[in-house]
Amino acid sequence: MSAAFLVSARFAHPQQRPMAPRRTLRLHCAAVSMNPTNFSLVKQVVLSKTKIPEHDWDPNEDERKRLSTMSVQTVAAKLEELQQLLQPPSVNLLMTKVPASTLARPPIRVRDQVLAVADMLGQATELDAAKVLALTRRTMGKPDEHFQERIDALATIGDLGLAQRTVISRPKVLEQTPQAIQLKISLIRQAVQAGGSEEIRRDLERMSASQLGYALTRGVPGVLRLKYLAEKRYNVTVTLDTVLRYSSEKWNKMHPDYDAWLEEQEAVIQSEYLDM
Repeated sequence: MSAAFLVSARFAHPQQRPMAPRRTLRLHCAAVSMNPTNFSLVKQVVLSKTKIPEHDWDPNEDERKRLSTMSVQTVAAKLEELQQLLQPPSVNLLMTKVPASTLARPPIRVRDQVLAVADMLGQATELDAAKVLALTRRTMGKPDEHFQERIDALATIGDLGLAQRTVISRPKVLEQTPQAIQLKISLIRQAVQAGGSEEIRRDLERMSASQLGYALTRGVPGVLRLKYLAEKRYNVTVTLDTVLRYSSEKWNKMHPDYDAWLEEQEAVIQSEYLDM
């Protein structure tokens, strides 16, 4: 029996070799030719499953072309997969806001779907950023893999601290990326907008991205909060580097009910200094 016959026989009977679901989705997408009728069917599935009003669902021309090449089964499967990614009550909000672009992209991996969802959630401020972080942890594989996309996704929903903490255990990797510079710039801009002094800005600029990340784990934003507490509450002048060297134990000794007082101070800072 020739090798050519064996190869053709192998692909002639795919049922003998069950394909992975994700591969099956790709074949569905490739098998359906572009046609208006199929787009209409796809549209019906999207509107019925997402409960989006028809006048709110207006894909552009490129999205229409891509959707018209996808089978109804593929679109339904994509929607099911998106539903499984988020847990209630988030899923309800997600399925009322899912944009055509999320479905109209070419066959993509779950990782890419998560990024598309995270981008979409940028407009849904009610959702907890931790849910997006949980998604990325479950679907993006190893900690270092695609971590820049993970930061991008978290930055989309405005949680700089959460984005930093996602990769803070790998400072060397973080320091080598353009994202490190962007994160520093974002925090410096935040400090200035919050009424920070020129000294604060200089301190921030001198710090490495990993130092900023560590500072952010102390609060939102951690460095500004701790510096504010030291200067306003205890009337001492400190640099941000000094603030980073303070341990939680030392801060606790400064106030008997530190946690309760800190929560109260955070509310004050949020309303007076971080209301942008």
